[in-house]
Formats: sequence, structure tokens, C-alpha cells
Amino acid sequence: MDNPYNITSYLEIDFELAYEGVATTFLLAALNYMVILFCNITLILTIVLNRSLHQPMHLILLSLPINDLIGTTALFPQVLKEILTDSKKIHYAACITQAFFIHIYAGGTVFILTAMAYDRYIAICHPLRYNTVMTNAHIMKVIGITWMATVVVIAVLFFLLLRLPRCRSVLTQPYCDNPSLLTLVCADTSINNIYGLFLVAFTQVVANATVLYTYLRILIMCYKSKRSDTKAKALQTCATHLIVFLLLECLGLFTIISYRIKNVSPYLRRFIGLSTLIFPPTLNPIIYGLKTKEIREKLVYVLRHKLCFPLVGAFRATQGHYSSTMSEGNHSGVTEFLLTGFPGLHPQYHGLVSALLFLVYFLTLVGNATIIFLFAADRRLHKPMYYIILNLCMCDALFSTTTLPKIISKYWFGSGSISFMACFIQMYLVHYLGSVNSLILFLMALDRYLAICHPLTYSNALKMSTVHILSVMAWIISNVGPLMMVIRAYPLPYCASNVINHCYCDHIGITLLACTDRAPYGFPAFIMAMIFLLGPLAFIVFSYSSIIAAVLKIADSSGRMKTLSTCSTQLIIISLYYLPRCFVYLASNVGLRFSVDVRVVIIMLYSLCPPMVNPLIYCLRAQDMKESLWRQLNKRSISQKTQVSAVCG
Repeated sequence: MDNPYNITSYLEIDFELAYEGVATTFLLAALNYMVILFCNITLILTIVLNRSLHQPMHLILLSLPINDLIGTTALFPQVLKEILTDSKKIHYAACITQAFFIHIYAGGTVFILTAMAYDRYIAICHPLRYNTVMTNAHIMKVIGITWMATVVVIAVLFFLLLRLPRCRSVLTQPYCDNPSLLTLVCADTSINNIYGLFLVAFTQVVANATVLYTYLRILIMCYKSKRSDTKAKALQTCATHLIVFLLLECLGLFTIISYRIKNVSPYLRRFIGLSTLIFPPTLNPIIYGLKTKEIREKLVYVLRHKLCFPLVGAFRATQGHYSSTMSEGNHSGVTEFLLTGFPGLHPQYHGLVSALLFLVYFLTLVGNATIIFLFAADRRLHKPMYYIILNLCMCDALFSTTTLPKIISKYWFGSGSISFMACFIQMYLVHYLGSVNSLILFLMALDRYLAICHPLTYSNALKMSTVHILSVMAWIISNVGPLMMVIRAYPLPYCASNVINHCYCDHIGITLLACTDRAPYGFPAFIMAMIFLLGPLAFIVFSYSSIIAAVLKIADSSGRMKTLSTCSTQLIIISLYYLPRCFVYLASNVGLRFSVDVRVVIIMLYSLCPPMVNPLIYCLRAQDMKESLWRQLNKRSISQKTQVSAVCG
């Protein structure tokens, strides 16, 4: 389409956020998005993997988390990018795509909740006809028609929008939707307004009339029932549906009406609009997962037994002697594990060791939180290298929080036991965060390699957007190895000792307790660990060899020393991470034996030292970070002196 108004392809988003609130807002938004992803994916897997839930009600319910994921994924990645990078621009095509899927989410939610109300009406008011009317085939047709109708009506809405010329580029919302995009148009929007209002009126009348009629009939039927337990169960089931529906309707209608009222505060409109996209997807899986008995019971069953079956089946060829045990789940007598910590440690030193570990944990949290705060408060640090360091600090803080609290409680309170499930969760997080750490160090080496060996192409080759994508990929790809380890280790029979000679649960420590040959499980885990360790390490060795060769060619000695100083910081971090890990993995798989105490000490050193030392290295060796720290300290000092002067004056 031609653009007679000479408008750029990018739109500006009116999204202001105070410097002090950037870090808090980003962390809360990222946490909220992760909770939504986890809860909705868990609900989907619970229904899909359990045939007993393949019933009309649950098949309709399955569409709800899928729809919620569409809406939140259209919103959160873009908003998180805006918060973190202070980028207030979005490409027009990306904006249209975001708006399209947000409207798909809004329309789909209304139709799905309406279908759920109709299902409850037939189940309660016409129970004898329910199995005849609400068959799975009939429900699949209803679901298919619902999605097709939603896509068609929203596609027409955006077809009418795209035919109009655009002469403005500033959006009034932190996200894209049809009403805000219409404000950018310099043409008659009467047809768009009529169609939009007709669409809203039609969906609201149909949805509200259906829901109102069905739930009135349900309430009447419940009060006529003589069985109090039946009445309570029916009311409880319907109450959850009504809560979700009313929440969505109130938020959605206010958002739509607010565009027609000029006196409405734009901040209130943004809050309500974002709430429509945040609260229902957050609450839906929790309400249906916790309030629906069948799903709650099957969720526990799936997590303990069935989630691992599809992937474990691929390895049964090497596990013939154990396939019958696998098909029945984990029948080991072990319900908890005991962590020995440092086996040879005398009891009189338990208090000292717990205090030392607590100090290490405290320093690790304070140091990494300081780096995260500096990055959020000082926009001078919003560069690719420091964004990679930000990811490393977050990973270090999470790793320490995963491992240290439990071993501290063992020596401090004598609580050395950990439940069967909690041990496997800890094992997953330990190996997952270790893999993330390795890939982040790879990105750090890539950044230095491009900056020093290819300085002219550095700004184009490694933009902030590129670093964002690579960082997200590192956090996602790292799931592969740990998931494989957990999926293969969880169903093993643990019928002997439940004592883990370690300070936390890891794959080697757990699988050594299995009453079966460890080789089919240990070797694939070893290969996966070597891929995540040696793969990045190979590039790191290449990159720093190239960097040293390039530095030696620099004629200016001061420039040479500055470059070496920058790289030496990262080489120290990389050495602390890779060398001890490779030694332990190789030793445990080639038959090199040493005492348990030595092994635990080595593992704890490479697990605890890097997260604690890394922030100190950054602040002392990275000039930009050091200057930012001093600026923040001076700012606080000046602010305190001003307050004291005001009080004394």
C-alpha cells in the first residue's frame, strides 16, 4: 500500500517508566510471564496426557490455556523488550501482528467461556441427555467453529483497518490494538467503527445472554435439588466459571468503553487494558487446576508417573530388564533422600560451616543484586557486554538459591532430608542453570571476539536485539540436557540406600543409588554434559586465542594492556567455571577415584566461588561498572547529606 503521508515504518509507543522502577517492573513482568507459561502449559499437558480427561468439559477447557498463551505471548515479549531496552519503537507490521493475536485472545476467551457455560447447563439441567448431546465429536465441531469464527471476524476487522492510510505514528497504549491503531488513521473510519461496535455488541449479547440464561437455569436446578452435596458441588463448579467470565467481561468492557470517553485517564485505561491480558491468563489455570478435583488429581499423577513416559519409551531398547518396572511407575521404597554434606566434617564444626555458607550465600545475593541494580539504574551500561553479564548474574543468584539454603539448614538446624520430588527438582535446576551459565560464557566470549577482532562490524553484528535473542535462546536450549537426565533417572528403582554423598542433589549422586546398571543412564548424561561444556569451551579457546593474537599486533602498549585487562576478567571467570567441572565429569566416567570429601569440596568450590567472585571481578576490573558504582554511591551520599542539612537547618 502506498504511503502518501511519508510516514515511517516504525511506530512510537507512549510508554514512560521512571528509572527507579525499571528493574522492579521488568522482574515482576518476567516472573508473571513465566508463571503464566508454566501454569498454562502444565494444564495443557495434564489434559493431553491423561485419557480420562478426554471428556467434553475438559476438551473445551483445553482451548482456554492455548488461547491464554496466544494472548500473553503477543503481549509480554514486546513489553519486556520495551522495559529493558527503553525502546519505544515497534515496526508497523509487528504492531499489526500483535494487535491481531491480542484480539484473537479476547474474542476466543469470550466464545470459549460461553461454550463452557453451555456445557455446564447440559450437564446439570439435562444430565440424562448429556452423553448424547455433548459427545466428543460434537465438542470438537463446536471448538473448531469457535476458533474459525474468531479468526474470521478478527481478520475482517484488520482488513478494514489496513485499507486506510496512516498519517500518525504515536500509539497511546503500551501495546497495539485496533482502537489505538485507528487513532493513527487520517481517513473516514465510520465503517470500521460500525463493524467494531456491531462485533462487540453481537459477541456481548450472545455471550452474556447465553451465560445469564444457563447459570440462572443452573441456580434454579440446584435449589430444587434435595441433595445438599450435589447442590454444593454444582455451585462450586459454576462459581469458578462465573468468576473468570465476570472478571474478563468487566475488564474488557471498560477498556472498550474507555476509548469512547475522552475524560478517562490514559493511565487507568492502560492499567485496565493490561489487566485484561494479565489477570485472566494467570488465574485461569490456577482456578481450574486447584478447584477442579479431576484435574488436580490427574495433575499429581501426571507429574509423578506419566509425564516422563513418552520420552522414556525411546530408551527402552537398552532397558529391557527394566521395562516392566517403568510401565508401572516408580515403585522404590525411597520417599526422601539424606544429604550428607561434607561426610568427614566433625559435628563441632557444623555451626562454623553453616555460618560460612550463609555468609557466602549472602555475599552472592548482595553482589549479583548490585550488578542487576546498576544495570537497571544506569543506562550507560545498556550495552551488549553488560546485558550478557546481567544474564550471568541472574543465573548465579538462582543457582546459589537452588543449592545453598538446603545445606545451610542441614548444618544449622539438622535438617538434612529432602523429599523424593524436591530432590529431582533440585537436580533439574542445578544442571539447567549450569547449562545456562555455560552458554552465557560462550556469548561473553563471542562479544569480546567481535569487539576486538572485528571492531568495525561489531555494532552491526551484535546489536542489543541480537543479544536479547541469543540470551533467550540460551535459557530455552539449556532445558534439553537436564530434562533428559530427570526423565531417565526419575523412574529408576531406588531400593537400597537413600544417602546422597553431596551437599545437593545432582545426576551422579542420585543415579549411584539406583538398583540397576548405571551405565545406560550415566553415559548419555555424560555426553550431554560434555556437549554443553566442551562445545562452548572450544569456541572460547578459539576466540581468546584470536584475541591474544590480535592484541599482540597492537602497537600501542597502553591499548594492548587495556584490552588484555578486559579479557583477563572474563578468562578468570571462565577458568573458575570450566576447569573443575570438566575434571569432575571426566574423573567420574573414566574410573579415576578419589575420596568423597575431596570430590564434594571440589564441586562446592566451583559451585560457590564463581557466583560470589563474579560481581567483585566486574566491579573491580570493568571500568564502566566501577564508574557506575561510584556514581550511585556518590548520588546516595549527596542525597543523605542534603536530607541531613535540611533537618539541621
